[in-house]
Formats: sequence, C-alpha cells, structure tokens
Amino acid sequence: MARKFFVSFSERSLRAVDAAARTAGESRSEFLLRAARAELRRLEALPRGAVDALPSGAASDLSTRSRTRPTSTPSRRGARRSPGR
Repeated sequence: MARKFFVSFSERSLRAVDAAARTAGESRSEFLLRAARAELRRLEALPRGAVDALPSGAASDLSTRSRTRPTSTPSRRGARRSPGR
C-alpha cells in the first residue's frame, strides 16, 4: 500500500536539496524520495521503541544542511532600525 504525505521546506532548505540533487544527478523529487526511503530503512533497523527515544524531530530530519548557520548568529529579521534611517 502506498501512502502520500506533504513536506514543507524553507527556501533555504530547498536550495540545499536542489544542490544535493544536482550533485547526485537526480531531480528534487527523486532525491527526496530516495532520502525518505533511506531514512525509513534506518528507522526500521532500530529496535522497537527506539524511535520514541530519539530527540524531538530527529526521526523526521532528512537534511542537516539547512542548519549551517551557527545558532549564536543574530537574525536580521525583526531587527530595529535606528531613527533617521
């Protein structure tokens, strides 16, 4: 039985996925399908109950490339402008 699911990525993550797919010589959808299958095989190989013991979000995290910016770097989003600018 096949199941469909929807995945939402940020623009930054999509650029990383596209770059990785180009490197692998695949389309974005082929790359994501292959990555999802590999992740499923990895999770199926874990002992029963081990998935519940993983840190929050670890079971569904297919890409670490979206986290290349250090967390200590302040975001420009929402930054206040000084008066006169």
